[in-house]
Amino acid sequence: MGLERGMFKFTLLKGILLVSLSAVIALPAYFFFFMSPSVSRLIAETAEDEAVRIATHLAGMLLEESELKRETLPADFPHQVAKMKGDFNIVKVKVFSRTGEVVYSTDREDMGHINRERYFHETVVKGNTYAKVVKKDALTLEGQTMTVDVVETYVPVMRGGAFRGAFEIYMDITGKKKKLALLMSRSYVVLLIAVLGLLTAVGIASARAAMTIAGQKQAEDKILRQSMELKEMNAELSAIYEVSLAVSRKIEMDELLSVVLNTITGFKLFNVERKGGIFFVEGDRMRLVSHLGHTEEFLGLHKDMKVGDCLCGLAAMTGDIVISKNSAEDERHTITYPHITPHGHIVVPLKTMDRVVGVLYLYLPAGFDIGERKLRMLFSLGSQIATAIENARLYEDTKTLSLHDPLTGLANRRLMEINIEKSLAVSKRYGTPLSVIMLDIDFFKKYNDTYGHSSGDKLLAGIAGIILEAVRKSDFAVRYGGEEFLILLPGTGAGEAQIAAQRIRTSVEEKTEVTISLGVSSYREGMSREDIIGRADNALYLAKQKGRNRVEVSED
Repeated sequence: MGLERGMFKFTLLKGILLVSLSAVIALPAYFFFFMSPSVSRLIAETAEDEAVRIATHLAGMLLEESELKRETLPADFPHQVAKMKGDFNIVKVKVFSRTGEVVYSTDREDMGHINRERYFHETVVKGNTYAKVVKKDALTLEGQTMTVDVVETYVPVMRGGAFRGAFEIYMDITGKKKKLALLMSRSYVVLLIAVLGLLTAVGIASARAAMTIAGQKQAEDKILRQSMELKEMNAELSAIYEVSLAVSRKIEMDELLSVVLNTITGFKLFNVERKGGIFFVEGDRMRLVSHLGHTEEFLGLHKDMKVGDCLCGLAAMTGDIVISKNSAEDERHTITYPHITPHGHIVVPLKTMDRVVGVLYLYLPAGFDIGERKLRMLFSLGSQIATAIENARLYEDTKTLSLHDPLTGLANRRLMEINIEKSLAVSKRYGTPLSVIMLDIDFFKKYNDTYGHSSGDKLLAGIAGIILEAVRKSDFAVRYGGEEFLILLPGTGAGEAQIAAQRIRTSVEEKTEVTISLGVSSYREGMSREDIIGRADNALYLAKQKGRNRVEVSED
C-alpha cells in the first residue's frame, strides 16, 4: 500500500515537472517569436512613415509644377538635407528624375546612375511608396552594402497626378534595434532565472521522493511532507506562470497594469485582499497609475507623494521589499485618514536594471506572517512586472512617434482620421454639436523664401504651440499638411467655434510676424468626414479671397 502511494506521488511529481518544463519552453518562445518581431515591425513602419514625412517636407521646397532635375533643385537644398540627416538619423538621401536618373545624392558616387529596376518603374513611378529593411552588411535594393541597419524607402513626388521624380531615404534604425535587443535579452534572463530556479527545486524534490518510495512509514511521512512543500512550490510556480502569461498578452500600459493587479490580488497563495495599487516613480515624485478598492479620500491623500513618503515611498527609495504587519502601529505608515482600519502591507519595488520604476503595494490582514521564499518570489515578480512596464513604455513611445508630426508634436492625419470618425459617431448617435476649424498661414511661401526653411519650421512649431494654448483639453489639434492645421472641437457649435477661431487668429497675429486665415464648419445630420472637412476648407478659401487674416464660417 505504501509503495503504491509512493508511486502515485512520484507520478504526480513527474507531471508537475513536465508542467514546469512546458512553462520554461512556452513563455520564452512566445516572448521571442511574437513580441520581438511585432516591435521590430513597428520600428520599421515608424521609420518608413518618418521617411515619407521627410520626403514630403523636401518636396515642399520645390516648385509646384517642376520636375526633379539638377537645375530645379533649390540652392539651399543640400544644406536642408544635411540638417535633416543630423536631426533624423538619416544615412543617405537620393533624388531621382522622372526617368530614374540620380540627380542628387549625399554620396557623389551615385550621381548620374539610372535605376532600371522593376520595383522602381512598376511601383514607385506609379505613385506608390516602396520600402525595405536592409540589415548591416546586406545589399540594398540598388546593390549597395550598408554598414548599419536601415529602412530604405522610395517616396514618389506626384504633381497633378503625374510622376515628377522620387526621393530615396535611408533611415538608420541600428540604435532602436540595439535597445530592443538589450531589453529583450534582459527580460529573458530575469524570466529564465525565476522559472529555472523553481524548476530545479521541483526536480530535486522529485528525485528525493523517488529514492524513498520503498521506505517505511517514516519515509512515507517524509514523502508526505515533501509533497506538501512541492504543492506550495507548484502554487508559486503557477503564480509566476499566471503573471508571466498575463503580462505577455498585454502591451497597452493601462491594460497591462489592470491585469497585473487583478492577477496578483486574486492569488490565494499570499492571502492578500482584493485591494492594492501601483505607483510609478517619476524623478522624486510618485504617481498612482492603477488601483483597486480605494476611496476618493484615499486617492486625494496620495496625489502629491514623494519618494521616501510612507511605506511605498520607502520601498521606492531603498529598492527593498517593505513589510508592515500592522499599519496602526507602524510609525513608517505616515499617510493616514479617519476611519482607517488596521491592516498589513507588503510593498514590492518594481526594479529593472537596478532602477526602481515603480512599486506594487498589497493589503493583508493585520498580524500576517510570510516566509522568505514567498518574499523572494514577490521580488522576482516585481522584476518581471518592471520589465513588462518598460516594454509597454517602449511600445507607447514607438506608437506615439507613428501618430504624431515630429516637427510640431501635433497629431498627424492618420490619428486625425481615427478621432474624427469617433467624434462623428458620437454626434450622430446623441445629437451633440461638432465643429472643425481649418487654418492656413498667410503668404507662408514668401516667409520661407525670405527667412529660410529653418525659420519656417520654427514658425510652424510656434503656431502649433499657440493653437494648443488656445483650445480646450477636449479639443484635438492636427497638422493637416504643409502650413495647414485642423482643429476638431467636440461638443461645440458654429458660434462657439467661430469665437475660438477668432481667439487663435488674434493670438497668432500678436505673437508672430505672420497672420492666418481660418474656415469653420459644423456638423449637420447626414454629413460625412469628407463633408465637414471640405466645408471648413471652402470657408478657409473664402477667407483667403476676402483678404486673409480673417475667419469665415461655412453657411452650406
